[in-house]
Amino acid sequence: MKANQPSSPPTLYGRAKTKCRRAFTLIEVMAATGVLSMALSSAVIVIQAGLSNLDTARTSTAASQMIQSEMERIRLLNWTNISALPAEEVLDISEFHTAGTIAGDRLEIVRRVSDVAGYASEMKEIDITATWTAISGRELSRVFRMRYARNGLFDYYYNHAQN
Repeated sequence: MKANQPSSPPTLYGRAKTKCRRAFTLIEVMAATGVLSMALSSAVIVIQAGLSNLDTARTSTAASQMIQSEMERIRLLNWTNISALPAEEVLDISEFHTAGTIAGDRLEIVRRVSDVAGYASEMKEIDITATWTAISGRELSRVFRMRYARNGLFDYYYNHAQN
């Protein structure tokens, strides 16, 4: 070779070999964007389901506490007061819960009082049902049931049921 003639660049398969720049191709960027968007949309779905479950648990707990409060109030009544209860009544939630708190506007509590078959003048069955619509739009409910015997359960069991 001649000293003053520049040497030709090395070739690879007949092409001149140049320095490669390190960068992402358009396809790599699109693939990464797709993976990232799938991960973010999955996280949003999981958060939404978690918040829905939290609302259901919170409302169910509030409904159970209100129902239990009404059950305890009824347990303190005598037979005359129990017999005077209407067959069905929608309860005023403000008696149990202050306005503007959990489920106050979505919750309906209904008390049903009926005679127990075979014990019409001796025993009443009392159902208290709380119904609400969840964030997801599903209708949910919670039911507590008790039986109230004339002169109390203890007196009924030991003086009437064993005869």
